[in-house]
Amino acid sequence: MVNKHPQAKCNECPLRSNTFFLQPSKPSRILFVGGGPNEQEAFKGGFYTTPAGKLINSVCSFHNISRSDTTYVSSVGCAGLSDLSARDRKKALASCNDLLFHQIDSVDPEVVVTLGNEALVATTGKSGIASHRVGPAKHSTATETPLIPTVSPWACLAQESQFKFLVTDIGKVVNPAPVFTPPKYTVVDNDTDSEYLLQSYINESEKTE
Repeated sequence: MVNKHPQAKCNECPLRSNTFFLQPSKPSRILFVGGGPNEQEAFKGGFYTTPAGKLINSVCSFHNISRSDTTYVSSVGCAGLSDLSARDRKKALASCNDLLFHQIDSVDPEVVVTLGNEALVATTGKSGIASHRVGPAKHSTATETPLIPTVSPWACLAQESQFKFLVTDIGKVVNPAPVFTPPKYTVVDNDTDSEYLLQSYINESEKTE
């Protein structure tokens, strides 16, 4: 079988017989990475024409992010990713991984927002949106571009309780989450050192008053 794209490994992919739809992309400040394309994207003009795409547009508008500053690519090129078993889904993501990072390099964004678990796995090799979306931007060994993981907009449409996470995480594009700085501390195990350390703190605080 001839590869549908030079960067894809179609012979290794369980989606090789499905519709191939490569989302047109352009250099942008913000890149959204989704799971896989569906038939709506292929036949209605791309991701932003779908209910999920319109939801992303609305959230971006809420955060004063211009549509012209964003673009979208999917983690795999063929439709049907959500219909696969977990094992075959992993194979499909691996088959298109070189293609995905080729697209990320072409867009050259300042930040990547991954939409859903498949996009998180494809970009970082890690799974679990609930834990990985917390805190500041993450990084992948395959790209130096900061990554902001969030829930899938399709999941938000199916389960309203997920929507607040999408709004919060996309907001990190314009208001980055603070990076945790471990506190400095000293461990003492006797009364003499404790008294000395306490007096030092008292003296230091009096100097700043």
